[in-house]
Amino acid sequence: MKTKQTTNEVNVANKKFMFMQYFSMHKTRVFMSIVWAMFSIVFTTITTIYGAQVIVKVTNGEYLAAIYITIGLCVNQLAKYLFTIFDNLNYFKLQLAVTRQMSFDIVEQSFNISSKAYTDHNTANFTRRIGTDPWKIFGELSRLITLVSQTLNSIIIVAYIAYLNWIIGVCYIACVVVGAIIEKYRRDALRRRYKAQYKNSEVYNSLLNEIIRSERDIKSLNLEKELKHDLTEKFNQSEETQMKNSAWSSNTTILKNSLFWIFMTGILVLSIYLRSVGAITLSTYLILEHNRGYANVLISCIDSFLNIKNEIGLAVERISELYQDDEYPLEKYGKVNRKHIKGKVEFKDVGFTYVTYKQRDEKDVEAEKRANKRRKINASVRTYEEAGRSKVFENLSFEIEPNTTVAFVGKSGSGKSTILNLISKMYTVDNGKVLIDGININNLDKQTLRSSISLVNQFPYIFDMSIKDNLLLAKSDASDEEINSVVKDAALDEFVDTLPNKLDTVVGESGIKLSGGQKQRLAIARALLRKSSIILFDESTSSLDNIAQAQIKKSIDNIKGKSTVVIVAHRLSTIRNVDKIFFLENGKITDIGTFDELFKRNQAFKTIFLAENI
Repeated sequence: MKTKQTTNEVNVANKKFMFMQYFSMHKTRVFMSIVWAMFSIVFTTITTIYGAQVIVKVTNGEYLAAIYITIGLCVNQLAKYLFTIFDNLNYFKLQLAVTRQMSFDIVEQSFNISSKAYTDHNTANFTRRIGTDPWKIFGELSRLITLVSQTLNSIIIVAYIAYLNWIIGVCYIACVVVGAIIEKYRRDALRRRYKAQYKNSEVYNSLLNEIIRSERDIKSLNLEKELKHDLTEKFNQSEETQMKNSAWSSNTTILKNSLFWIFMTGILVLSIYLRSVGAITLSTYLILEHNRGYANVLISCIDSFLNIKNEIGLAVERISELYQDDEYPLEKYGKVNRKHIKGKVEFKDVGFTYVTYKQRDEKDVEAEKRANKRRKINASVRTYEEAGRSKVFENLSFEIEPNTTVAFVGKSGSGKSTILNLISKMYTVDNGKVLIDGININNLDKQTLRSSISLVNQFPYIFDMSIKDNLLLAKSDASDEEINSVVKDAALDEFVDTLPNKLDTVVGESGIKLSGGQKQRLAIARALLRKSSIILFDESTSSLDNIAQAQIKKSIDNIKGKSTVVIVAHRLSTIRNVDKIFFLENGKITDIGTFDELFKRNQAFKTIFLAENI
């Protein structure tokens, strides 16, 4: 039986963010919103036209009829308020359903994006797209429904004025056309300006998030002055752009309104003249005078249409970038599924180049988009361009046997951490193969690869929840016996026993209540709970003191022989008991052996070890 695709699956398949599908999932509520908009047009039109009739009746001395119409208008307005109550209930339920699904799908898509893409873009680049833009899209589309009602009502009023006097009607229409042309120019210019403003805002917010997260390091290193200077500079850039955009928008709005009132004054003078020569009645003149603002309302509606188009367009464009494989490369997996991985790892003639990117000039991006539009080329335009390349490996080959513990050693920049990223497929090789149990990792499906490999890096992320809940993230159905076992294997049990709430102790955002060594051991316990066949340690003891380092070493010794353990070591004293050490120099393995073997014959290895123990 064919399963129904989720919205995100459809978006990924089309490599485009198709936001209208989220509304098609709730057709009944959308239909109710449209029906309400139509009723709103009817209620408002009745108020306007019969309000004009009150003027006619009073002018003609038909006071009783004027009173009846006025009471009828009151009933009409009360009915409108009653409909509004029901519409609000429908609106908020629709808003929750659409924005929730949209946000969840964008989060899911962000998980599909490669780690390299996260390296090349700042945090705010993602948070705005996930946390803000879905609400922006829904809010603007909701405004659009209301705006359609206002626009149709204004068109009816302008048509009514044209019915009363065609000369005034033509003047009104000319006023609206000129206003619309001016507003189109304004909005196109503002769209370009706002894109630059959003980018400056992202840079500022990203730095602000980093400062908040690194508060302790900032204080301990006395970096307040320097970071305050950087933050102030980024803030000034962001605010200066926003101020210039606001000033430009305000000034052009004033200019537009000035032109409108000159135009409307001419129409009013013309109305007075027509009344003076008897071309229109007094009641018609009063109606024209009473409703002359509707031309401005119609221009404002056009302004709002263009603004909504720009806001939705920017939000959709920003989210759509997450679905563009060239800008934000997706993780790609094969179809081979293995329930059990033994843990053999092999590199065969692996080549890898690290590519860095920089943001393209906004003018160049816009010029390319305009050129594509002229040529009718339906292709995405990259906002980033290549900044440089650095060759890390060329024809790198080695083998790691199952359930052995090995280490990669070498100077900074020799490619140690890159090997772990290639094993875990955080990075993808340029050429050659990375094999797990003899299978190319590009052919393994996501479930097999991710369940078989765990990575414990130098600064593991610990969530703001209890120790136990942090562990349960790795295996939600883990028993207390399993949790206690991995806590002991990770050498975390003695620390946990000192806590009043034991495993139920909440560790704070980023594990701020834990020391570096405690975070590392909690991350190790989390990896052990997954029962991964391959466990990777990336510089796990480089920032720890000797006592914490010894505890991490004990944790690694406890799991020796149970999984394939690959360690990238900064401190060589932590890898004395590993089965094999690969010594790296300039992206090449120049020596292989045990700790004692390398210490005896490899002078570079010996120098590194002695340097850290002086």
